[in-house]
Amino acid sequence: MNNKPFKQLKGTRQQGFESLDKMALMALLIAASTSILSISKRSL
Repeated sequence: MNNKPFKQLKGTRQQGFESLDKMALMALLIAASTSILSISKRSL
């Protein structure tokens, strides 16, 4: 289903994820890990 082309847009769901959502999710992961590290440093 992810490799099936869109009806009215260019590309597939997989291509859309890789071009937009993957970067946004990576930024969230980095922000979350940074917060966890700062919290663990404060508790020491």
